[in-house]
Amino acid sequence: MALFYSLNRNPYFLAFDDGVKQTNLKKDDVLECSIFLPTLPEQQKIAACLSSLDELITTQSQKLDALKKHKKGLMQQLFPAEGQTVPSLRFPEFREAGEWVEKKLGEIISLEYGSPLPEKKRNGGLIPVVGSNGIVGYHDNALVNAPAIVVGRKGSAGQINWIISNCYPIDTTFYVKNKDSKNYLMFFLKLTLEKSKLADFKDNGAVPGINRNKIYSIKTTLPSLPEQQKIAACLSSLDELITAHSQKLDALKKHKKGLMQRMFPVAIDE
Repeated sequence: MALFYSLNRNPYFLAFDDGVKQTNLKKDDVLECSIFLPTLPEQQKIAACLSSLDELITTQSQKLDALKKHKKGLMQQLFPAEGQTVPSLRFPEFREAGEWVEKKLGEIISLEYGSPLPEKKRNGGLIPVVGSNGIVGYHDNALVNAPAIVVGRKGSAGQINWIISNCYPIDTTFYVKNKDSKNYLMFFLKLTLEKSKLADFKDNGAVPGINRNKIYSIKTTLPSLPEQQKIAACLSSLDELITAHSQKLDALKKHKKGLMQRMFPVAIDE
């Protein structure tokens, strides 16, 4: 087990990955890797500590996956299926409310380009800098007011990021403008974009990207504002649970990484 932890994510092997082409390790490359091993009793002690932490990480990951699966199932019931205008599950007060209205996404939102902000120009502070796959840093000036929907444009194209504070979306993203805030709730638009599976519309270039005109052409259905608010209240509480469990999982992984850095000797370049 100690051998596993010595080799897993070992910097020697990671150096073979240039982030561009597929990495292929040869047997001789593996055998050339130098590692430090303690006595068997110390190996057993380290392995016991880290394996218990691995079990915690696995359990937390399973909890997170179960919550995401539950949300996906709820959304499939609370939103009309493709080709339908009424959901299979509806809150009692809306069961006689009639059909949802069909719209193209381009009728209800606009997608605005984020702005370049190189890492060296980010001044710290409390404003999240948002890239295609989420928060990538912090700045002292916001580009968009809260709440914000930031959509991956390049890289993690189509990923939906819900940001509850003022933020700064960078140029690998779009941010959403609500064309009719009197009739459409921002959080419900976020759910609508998630349901639309924008990642399915990305191109297959070296760096995956997405064209906003493709997004504008997607058809969706929307209920009245009161029903939007009811659905949003239900699913936002679930989103908060998912976020909390995701943060706990990240904290466990960070704790494990820190422990390993202290429990294993640092490699010395010859």
